[in-house]
Amino acid sequence: MSSITLRRCTVDRKTGKTMYDVLVEEAQALGDSSLSAHGIDTTFFRANPDNKGNIFYQKVDGTPFVASFIAEVGSEAQGTWMAVYPKKSPPAHKLPMNDGNSKSHRMVLALRCPTSAPVELRTMFRNGLATCDGIRADDEKHEADSGENFDVTEWVLCGEDAQDEDAVLLLRLHPTYEVPPSSGKDLPRSPRKRITKVDSAAQSDQVPDDIMADSDNMGPQITERRVSDKYPPNKLSDHRGPYFAHEKAQLTQRDYTDREGKLIAPEELYATLTEGTLVLVMVSLATYIIPGQKSDKGAPLQAKKIYHVLVDRLKVLDRGDAEPWDPPVPEIPEALIW
Repeated sequence: MSSITLRRCTVDRKTGKTMYDVLVEEAQALGDSSLSAHGIDTTFFRANPDNKGNIFYQKVDGTPFVASFIAEVGSEAQGTWMAVYPKKSPPAHKLPMNDGNSKSHRMVLALRCPTSAPVELRTMFRNGLATCDGIRADDEKHEADSGENFDVTEWVLCGEDAQDEDAVLLLRLHPTYEVPPSSGKDLPRSPRKRITKVDSAAQSDQVPDDIMADSDNMGPQITERRVSDKYPPNKLSDHRGPYFAHEKAQLTQRDYTDREGKLIAPEELYATLTEGTLVLVMVSLATYIIPGQKSDKGAPLQAKKIYHVLVDRLKVLDRGDAEPWDPPVPEIPEALIW
């Protein structure tokens, strides 16, 4: 019996319930907000494509469609990718990663059915996947009728011979990098440092006794985290070396919380969202259409249809027992090193 199974399936003497018993109650309390409760063209619908042809989803009243579900973080082999660079390295001419070419990068969680979960959670997980898979099945029929042909990236992964319970749902976290909006044209730099005004009291060598007394009792200063706080990219251990050339890009504090309800800082994601971690996520859905283009050699490329499950909020319900993710520092191709 794995440590996860033992921890989640052991009956608590005080409550008479297992961890999974409690989570089943919480999952059922989600009601209509559960992903498993929905179906395309029944409880939510495709919005009109935007000016790029991309499709988002909405409720009957026209508000964005969001839903929640409980799942477990899968392995890298199942599709999880926790790193500040893509799993498939960009072509040489698109490196190094900079403020302009890295805006679309997202870390990926392959969410699987929770280990040793009771039938209620297994059913809700399967039906949540069916909600997403139903969209693709509907699109396949439309494409066949219209003669359209796409290179498809699906949001549900399930091998030909795999059982339904082996399927995973690929969840995209928020964009890793954000570049602050420009305030307009940069002002020309002054030829030298300018003299600025100072407070005369600040120039005194004598510090008032009451301030000294207060400072002795201050202790360590703790800054409370807030959603949307900004951090430099090198907070993450793999953001090193010539592979990166970010100047203004920043990491953003997202609404991801641990079991105690505390915000998970970007540099803590690798140790917190390990394989086996049980999470409650709130998500939205998106389908991106990329028209057929030409390769670098001029050959025509097939149009692409990419399905994304996008996280809005995430809460850790129980830890995983795997080692923290430890992505290596990427190496820039030798062809680009002068």
